[in-house]
This record gives sequence, C-alpha cells and structure tokens, in this order.
Amino acid sequence: MNTVSVFADENRVAEVTAPTAARRAAVEVGALVAGLLVIMWAMPIVDAPYWTRYLLGFGLLVFMIACHGRDGVDRRDLGLRLDNFAAAVRQLAPPTLAIAVALVGCGWALDSLQEPSRFLRRFAGVPAWGLVQHFMLLSFCHRRLRIVFGAGQAGVLATALLFGLIHAPNPPLMLACTLAGGFWAWQFDRAPNLFATALSHGILSTCLSSSLPKTILRSTKVGYRYLVS
Repeated sequence: MNTVSVFADENRVAEVTAPTAARRAAVEVGALVAGLLVIMWAMPIVDAPYWTRYLLGFGLLVFMIACHGRDGVDRRDLGLRLDNFAAAVRQLAPPTLAIAVALVGCGWALDSLQEPSRFLRRFAGVPAWGLVQHFMLLSFCHRRLRIVFGAGQAGVLATALLFGLIHAPNPPLMLACTLAGGFWAWQFDRAPNLFATALSHGILSTCLSSSLPKTILRSTKVGYRYLVS
C-alpha cells in the first residue's frame, strides 16, 4: 500500500496511507475555513459580542497548534525561524517593492494617495496581523493543500484561490489576495519564513489601502461587514 508522510516531514512525522492523509488534510482545512466563515458572516449577522469572535479565533489557533503538535512538525518547517530570513527577503523584496511602487504611482496619478503619516499609522499593526494570517494560510492550509492537490503549481494555485475566496465578497480585494496568495505560497515553498512574508504582506496591504481611490477599493472589509459598510 502506498504511504505518504503527512506534510512532507519524512524524518519527523509518522507515515500514513496517501488517501487517509489527503482526507485528513482536506477535513482540517475545511474545519478552519468553516470557523473563519462563522466569524466573518454568522457572528456579525446575529450581532454576537466581539469577545465571542475572539474566543472562536483563539479556539482556531489552538486547533492549528494541536494539529501541528500531533504531526510532530518542526517550527522551522512552519516558517517560524530566523536563519533563512535574509534568503526569504531576497526572494520577496523585488516583486513586493515593484508592486508597492506601482500602487503608490497609481495613487499619485489618480490623486488618491494618502498622507505619509496615515500610511505609517496603517503599517504599524499590519505585519503582526499578517503574521497571524500567514500562519493560517501558509503554515496550516498550504501545507495541507499540497497533500490534497500535490506539490508545485497545483498546491500553490489552490492556496491562492482559497486566500482570495476568504476575502469575499470584496471583488478588488479578492483579486489582489488571490494574486498575492499565490506569490507568497510559491515563495514559502522555497524559503519558509513567516516573518519575511508578514513584512511583505504589511507593505503591500498598506500600499493598497492607502493608494487606491474609493471608486476602486471601497474598503478592506470582508464578509458580512463589507455588505453593510
């Protein structure tokens, strides 16, 4: 019977049959996505207290950590490391800076560029939130989607589409996140480092929200909050 090491950590994770690994990976990604949809859609619709949303978010974090612990995955394979930070930055920097310059240029041309002080205030907290997002997207979902759809382009595409769909129903943000998610997943496969990816996320997210006019990007809200904004 064919076996596969869950999430490609042959030296640390017990081998299971390929169909079992794929089913388990799909179920775990589905469970996380379901929890996020509850936070973004169901709870705002019923006007649940904010503490219940944070509580569910904390529960999802515990769930992901428990899954990684069960599989014996090393933190370095999750991107929680510094030894390859410079290598990851070298891969991320050229596309990140090129897109950032293009967004700022677009904002300048359309007279929608916000003041530098507002840009800096926006950027201050974004990398930290980006770190959480990429722990979910890359360390958890992408590693499992590689099991379901295979490594390489198929896994990267699945991750990109998932990241875009999570940002529904905000069309411009869905498109931007699909493209960015594919780029980050592709880079993560080569030098997994969440800190470098979070920095890239912070730069691009801040440039996007601080440069484009409201006629293009109404807001960065997603889920039910986008519909009522």
